[in-house]
Amino acid sequence: MFGFNEIGEKLKGLAKTLFIIEIIVCYLVGIVFLVRVVFVPKSIFIARALMILGPVFAWINNWVLYGFGELVDRVCKIEHALCGTQVDDYQEEDEDYDA
Repeated sequence: MFGFNEIGEKLKGLAKTLFIIEIIVCYLVGIVFLVRVVFVPKSIFIARALMILGPVFAWINNWVLYGFGELVDRVCKIEHALCGTQVDDYQEEDEDYDA
């Protein structure tokens, strides 16, 4: 009803998308700091740190979101295997749920 079907796959896709966006932002901000070297000589250290360490931290940060998406995906598969429900039956149960 609200797009919560296959939420594990959506979380993993979001993790990949955010990772790419974070890398692009780190490099753009690093380039801005490289341009500022003319005015602020110490900004070259900040630029190097952003361009080298930024993608590393983005990669580590996205492990959590991707891992949570993988966990949700596998739990749903286990639930379907144990309960013997098909994906269509499970979605109908979610729509009828009144919590």
